[in-house]
Amino acid sequence: MNAEEFERRFKDKERHSYLKYKHEVKINIYGAFSRGRIEKLKKLRDFLRKNGYNARISTDLEEIYPRGENEGDDEYNRKISELFINDGDIHIFVFFTASEDEKDLNQSAAMELESVYRLSKDEYVIIYFEKDSQKQVRTLLRGLVKREGWDHEIFKEIEDIFEDALSFCNNCIRKIFNELREESTP
Repeated sequence: MNAEEFERRFKDKERHSYLKYKHEVKINIYGAFSRGRIEKLKKLRDFLRKNGYNARISTDLEEIYPRGENEGDDEYNRKISELFINDGDIHIFVFFTASEDEKDLNQSAAMELESVYRLSKDEYVIIYFEKDSQKQVRTLLRGLVKREGWDHEIFKEIEDIFEDALSFCNNCIRKIFNELREESTP
C-alpha cells in the first residue's frame, strides 16, 4: 500500500467516524473571568482547539453578537450568556477558589449551570472544582451536582484537567454520533 492509498483509506474511515463531528459540536467553557482567571479558561479552550475541537468561552461570541448601541454591561452580559447556553452542545464548568476579599466569585457560572439544567441541555456536562472551591459554592449547587450525577473533578492547576476534558469531549461526541446514527437508521 502506498502513501496515497493509505491517506485515501484513512480519510474514508474518518468520514464514517464520529471524529468528523469534533469540529462541529460546540463545547462551551464556563467560569469566573476576574483576576486573570479568564486566561486559565482560555488555556483550556486553546488546548481543546489545538486538538481539533470547537471549544469556546462566552467572550468568543462578542464578534458575532456585538453590543447594542444603548445596551449596558449587565444586559449585554446576560444576552451573551443566554445565547452561549442555547448554542452549546457540551458544557464544561470550572469553579475557582475565591480569596477572602472575593464575594460570589462563581455566581455567574452557577447561574449558567442552573440554566443549562432548566433548559434540559444538561446531558453533556462536566464540572471541575479548583481545590477548596467546592466548599465555597452554595449548598443548592452542590445538591444539584450530586442529584444529577454529573461528573466532577478537583484540580490544583488548570492544566491538570486538560486530558480529562479532552476525554470527556471525545466520549460525548461519540455518544452524539451514535445517537445521530441510530436516528437515521430505518
